Amino acid sequence: MIPGHGPVAGYDDLAAYVVMLSTIRSRMLQLIEDGATLEEVYAAKPTADYDEKMGDNTGFINRAYMSLTHKIVD
Repeated sequence: MIPGHGPVAGYDDLAAYVVMLSTIRSRMLQLIEDGATLEEVYAAKPTADYDEKMGDNTGFINRAYMSLTHKIVD
């Protein structure tokens, strides 16, 4: 697989990425169902297991939160 940025990836890389997305989504959905605000989700660090490899996930968390809560931000 040739991504839009970063190194060429194989099947195992893609499978690990899907697991990462599923894990973070599950964590965030639980927080949202418990009534967490965006700031509380940031504080809970749902991406902590992946931050070292993926870097700053602030924007990712923001977009995921808005998508999962169906909020629109101008």
